[in-house]
Amino acid sequence: MRVAVLGCGQISPVHLKSWQNIHEAEVVVVVDIDLDKAKTRQKEFNISESETDYNLVIEREDIDVIDICLPTNLHMDAALKAARSGKHIFCEKPMARTLDEARLMQETAERHNVKLHIGFVRRFCNSWLKMKELVQSGILGEKVVWRSATCHQGAPTPWYYQKAEGAGPFLDGAVHNYDFANFMFGRIKSVNSGLFTLGSKGDAFDTGSVSLEYENGAILHMNWSWALPNTAYGGSLEDYFGANGALLYGCHGDFSYDNKTEGVITFIGKDNERKFFVYPENDMFVDEIRAFYESCVFDKPVLASAKDGIEALKVALKVLGEV
Repeated sequence: MRVAVLGCGQISPVHLKSWQNIHEAEVVVVVDIDLDKAKTRQKEFNISESETDYNLVIEREDIDVIDICLPTNLHMDAALKAARSGKHIFCEKPMARTLDEARLMQETAERHNVKLHIGFVRRFCNSWLKMKELVQSGILGEKVVWRSATCHQGAPTPWYYQKAEGAGPFLDGAVHNYDFANFMFGRIKSVNSGLFTLGSKGDAFDTGSVSLEYENGAILHMNWSWALPNTAYGGSLEDYFGANGALLYGCHGDFSYDNKTEGVITFIGKDNERKFFVYPENDMFVDEIRAFYESCVFDKPVLASAKDGIEALKVALKVLGEV
């Protein structure tokens, strides 16, 4: 399998390193409008070629897969051209900037019978998957609340903060949470958000609170900001609770495990009851790329589909007040 990676920004080294773990695949060309960036990645990962125009690369008959690491507003153009050229597509999240774009991507990939995987890497993260298993086991009780809070300087490049391009953390970053909550809780019932722009990096919302309710009664509360100055950071939180207790990432008590290869989730219940649940640590990006590779080679359904991308995007656009 011969792969072209489009975009040599922040996420590209993770993709390139992950592809190198798939011995049956080879990244043969990297593309960026900034030739210096492309050549830097080419040298860093010992890739044969670099290019500035992805149109020339997508048309090549010797390329099997197009891996899209471009800004969100460019996903549709690259994906449509790749599908029409018969290339399988790995597209970073969010799927697209608008629902019309995402739906056209899905329709075009289906029409040309190519795979379209959306980069929801948390679906391959053992710690999140173990948490999902525990939540769905009923250990917390019938109704579950997931709390997520983060506060830091945010993404490294300006396009993330422009409404028309990346649309800020409540699209680009939080789409992982929207997708995983869809995956874990099911259909969404209501969306409430209070967003504002605190920093000066762009015109997108960079700070706010979001509350999502699901038809099964579960709730996702988020309090996020990407507005802090460089090197500054605030507190963070990621936990789940219900009437029976709480689930926390990490070992919160006296428990023996191999912290080099294993992670732990701690349940704290009535009268300080503690249970510890172990999972194997993994490189979620490598596992995601391998799953996509196998879906292409063995003609299996992708594990993060265009439908999943569209459903998560629907939530994001409701959060942003755009639909």
